[in-house]
Amino acid sequence: QLPAFVQIHGGGGAASKEACIANAKRGYATISLNWRADDRYLKKHDLPEAAQTDWGAVEGRQVAESRGIEPNNDKRYDPVPSGRNGGYFLRTLAARRALTFLQQQPEVNGDRLGVDGHSMGGVITLETAAMDPRVKAAAPSCAPPIDLEDTLIARTYAPSAYASNISCPMLFMSPSNDFHGHVEDLEWIMDRMPNQQFRIARSEHLNHKHNYSCLAAKGLWFDAILKDGYQYPSRPKIAVELKTEDGRPRVRITPDAVQPIDHVDVYFSRDGELSDYQGSKSRFWQFVRPETRGTEYVASIDLFDLNDPLWVFANVHYRIVDHNLTKPSDTMTSTTRMVMFDADELKAAGVKADGVTTRVIEDFGEGWKKEWIVSGSSRESFRLNDRRAPIPAHSKLVLSVRDTDAS
Repeated sequence: QLPAFVQIHGGGGAASKEACIANAKRGYATISLNWRADDRYLKKHDLPEAAQTDWGAVEGRQVAESRGIEPNNDKRYDPVPSGRNGGYFLRTLAARRALTFLQQQPEVNGDRLGVDGHSMGGVITLETAAMDPRVKAAAPSCAPPIDLEDTLIARTYAPSAYASNISCPMLFMSPSNDFHGHVEDLEWIMDRMPNQQFRIARSEHLNHKHNYSCLAAKGLWFDAILKDGYQYPSRPKIAVELKTEDGRPRVRITPDAVQPIDHVDVYFSRDGELSDYQGSKSRFWQFVRPETRGTEYVASIDLFDLNDPLWVFANVHYRIVDHNLTKPSDTMTSTTRMVMFDADELKAAGVKADGVTTRVIEDFGEGWKKEWIVSGSSRESFRLNDRRAPIPAHSKLVLSVRDTDAS
């Protein structure tokens, strides 16, 4: 009677024995697909051909012959232009067969099945959840890119075509700077889902990976739905007022207090127009610490100018007590929807900008880590995008180091 996962790797990945073992320790059965059918995987683990997906008469591997929807080779599903010719569709069929396999195992409860995938696997996760009612919970990671062109691909094959069919509870693992699943694309998807029982876990500043607090959210998400083992908070509410007494946008966060709240972080960016491959990875998200006012968390935003969009979201961090997680974490992250205003809306609402510049890019004062990626001894930030610290032509970057030990 175990709950079970289909675990789906990304475009450069392979099946993961480690993921199966980690899930088993948490009480789940797992089948990890190897849809890429890469000979390197077989050699690395000394496995036979049967250890990965056999695509038979069609081409579902991640190769040129599986791209597009035209019937331009002899391994196509349909002899006419069709969304079923694309590799994503075929990989979704493989994921659905994996669900069937799990249902047939005597150890598995076939009514408690989930799907979990990263990157391209995240796209397959979303599409599988949209197509197959046996999926009771899903967690697509770093996906999906959307296609809004008026083409057959956009209408039948692109992940955005599946949004209106998603009926199962969904946790979107959506880093703020992901190149593959832009945060604004995710907002488009969520607006069109008939089932609004979704949550978001957003790792601030990261690209195509997650911090431990968001990974904890994923583990607890599946526990809540497939095990009834955790009371998952409802999605925190966010409201942004532009017309205020002091002219500063005011953010109000109302979290669900069903679990103990550790802290709430508010982030905003003026880099919404940086939407290409490089730009989406380098958006600068500024941190604002909110004040607690009853059941709300309230923060005001100081803007340098009104020439760019304003995007705002908040992360509510809940304390974790006595839960067996794959990665250790004291908190789990639950993220609000993102509120987006364009420059014209800011001006029309009478928002005030102070225009105050500074030559100091970072002073490492209180809370500086909230705007940096801190990993071991590595420190990264996109603070050079801050309009308050304009970089003059032919300028020099100066680092001042002060040692706390006088000796």
